[in-house]
Formats: sequence, C-alpha cells, structure tokens
Amino acid sequence: MNDNNTTSKLFEHITNLDYPRKSGSEGEKNAAKYISSIFSKYGYEPIHEKFGYFSSSPIRSVLFFIIFTGYLSLSLINLAYLDNIIISIFTITVPIIIIIVFVRIDIFFKRMIKGHFKRFSKIEKMDISKKTKNKSYNECENIIAEYIHPNYTKHLYITCHYDTISLRLPMKALFPIIIIGFLSYLGYIILYILEFVLNFFDLELFTSYWYIYLLLCLFAIIFLNMLLIVRRFRTNVSHGSIDDATGISITLELSHIVKEINPRLKITFIAFSSEEVGFYGSSYHYYKNKDLFNKETQIISIDMIGEVPPLCYVKSINPIKKIKTDNDFNQEIKKIARDSKIGLKGIKFFYPGSDFAVWLLNGYKANWIYSKSRYIHSKNDKSSKVNKKLMTDCFKLFVKYFEKYV
Repeated sequence: MNDNNTTSKLFEHITNLDYPRKSGSEGEKNAAKYISSIFSKYGYEPIHEKFGYFSSSPIRSVLFFIIFTGYLSLSLINLAYLDNIIISIFTITVPIIIIIVFVRIDIFFKRMIKGHFKRFSKIEKMDISKKTKNKSYNECENIIAEYIHPNYTKHLYITCHYDTISLRLPMKALFPIIIIGFLSYLGYIILYILEFVLNFFDLELFTSYWYIYLLLCLFAIIFLNMLLIVRRFRTNVSHGSIDDATGISITLELSHIVKEINPRLKITFIAFSSEEVGFYGSSYHYYKNKDLFNKETQIISIDMIGEVPPLCYVKSINPIKKIKTDNDFNQEIKKIARDSKIGLKGIKFFYPGSDFAVWLLNGYKANWIYSKSRYIHSKNDKSSKVNKKLMTDCFKLFVKYFEKYV
C-alpha cells in the first residue's frame, strides 16, 4: 500500500466535502449525492434509506430556561424568606433525579431512540403536501452500500455520519462553562442539603453566608443556561472536516479496497444522516431493520478522527455503569496497531458519543474508533485542521483487519 497515494485519495474526499452540512440543509443533501456517487463509482448500487423529521420548536428550550431559572430562584427565596419544607425537599430531589438519569442513561437512551423511530413512522404516514408545506420539515437519508463475500463468516457494519453541527462557542470555551456551571450547582445543592439538615437542630448557615449561596446559585443559572443556549441555538458554519468527513473518507476508501482484498465478510458500509441532532439516522435504521440483526453482528463507528494523536478505541461509556464495547474487536485492533507500529490508546468515554451506541445499548457488539480534537462543532473544523497521518493510520488498521479474513 502506497501511503502517499492512500493519503491523497482520503484527503480528496475531505476537500470535496469541505462545506457546512447541517442536518436537513442543502449542504447535507449535496453530501448525500457525493457519497452515493462515490459508492456507485466503486461498483456498488447504493441504497437510499429516506426518513424525515420536524425540527423541534425553540420554545421548548426557552421553557426549560424559564423552569430551571425559576427552580433555583425559588429555592433561594425559600432559604431567605419562606422556609417551606416542601420547596426544600423538591430542591434536593431534582439533583437526585438527574443522578438517577445519568446512572440509567442506557435505559433513557434506548427509550429516546425508540421514540425517534415512532415519530419518524408517524411522519412517513403523513400526506406529502402537509410535510413539505411545513418549514420545519427536514428530509434526510442514510446511504448504504454492501460488500458480500459468497462464503462470509462475519457481518460487519462500518458506519460514519455526514451531517455537521455548529455551536455558538468553540469547544475550548465550552468546557470551562460546563465545569463552572456544574460545580456551582453541585456546591449550591451541598450547602442547601447542609442547611436543610441543620434546621432540624435549630442551626443555620444562610444568615452568615448568604452571599456564597447567592453567588453559587447565580453562577449555576448563568453558566448552565449558557450551555443550553449554545447547544440549542446552533448555526451552520462548521465544515465538519474532522467530525465526520474523516469517517466518510475512510469508509468510502474501505469500500473500494475491500474488493481487492476480498475478505470472507459481509460488510455494510453506511453513512448516517442527522447523527448530530440525536442519532436520528441510526435510530431509524436500527428499528427499521431490527429483524435483520443478530447478536454476532459487529457495529464499528469511524467518527471524528481529530488532529490530536493517538488514535483511540473506546473501551466503555458511562463511568458509573461502565458499559463495555466489544473486547474481542478491541484486542484484535490493538494487536494490529502494535504490529503495524500505529499509536492506539484505549479510553473510557463519558456518554454515548456516536452511532455505535444505538447498538451497544441494545446488547450488540459495537465499537468506536476516534481521536481527540479541539476544533469540532466550530468554524475551525475545516480541511486544513485534519491530521492526514492519523486518518491514513486509521484506514490502514481496517485494511489489516480485513486481511485477517482472507
């Protein structure tokens, strides 16, 4: 394999997709046409799996802003003036519910993706004129190509996504907002619980340290609502070269070279739409084709090959429950990386961060290959920021993996 030639081919796709591709936009539609044309060029008959959704109203986010602000404001007023035990219990109960949701994130995530599919199914049954007249309607499609060896012994899914998302603040500015917001809220709740307990002994802290309560409450309101606004009111400026044109590029070239290698595999190459808005494309595909999967089906997401080395494989998600990815694949890819002298590191990820999680949390073998980036979801995520070596190394890992099945 000529590394220079491989890198050139991979980067050609990055260059051709170097424009914003927000879910439902013309940019995303153009990307779908491009991906389909490359699959066709490489001898496949691409399948276009169409679905649609209505964008949620910004009013919902405004309501959340009002409710969250009201909740913390009422709790502070209760400390200063009301001393109502029901309000105190409610204030303390909310973070407990948040913790339960986080611990049981797999259950809530599964319900979320099932809810997505139910909505998509209802929309499919609607009259086409009603859908197209509604400005919030977005028509999307997953692009699928299949390589099938006549004597295949294993079924792989190689997935990527081709939509982009643009936040109003860069990721490096977002992390301090998250940390300050959550630590302020945590500190406020701890002091609130302490005050609640001390009241049973006719003791209190608020009168002497009211300004600490006030500052923590204000910081929590400001920074957590800022996080909500940044996440909800998005723009369409990111070119998504790292997240996830790198995955698209690698997937397309793997679909090409697999015909030369001819491994005894069935490989479904799939570019999902609308991953960034909540795994819409993968949710639709999973439930639409659920009867076709078995527990031996292997799902691998190539998503976000960033500029920061080394390449990473995700060992587990959710640090509390430690939901593990497929260890057999992880060990195989580790050995290939070691033998090929390619840097590869196992990491634990905080949340379900890519389409593989749709299968992982439903009990299937699933994995995610990625690397860290400072530029995703921002105007800086352009082709000039792509680490060509990391992208080429990722491609080589999968080529070596395919060769094991020759």
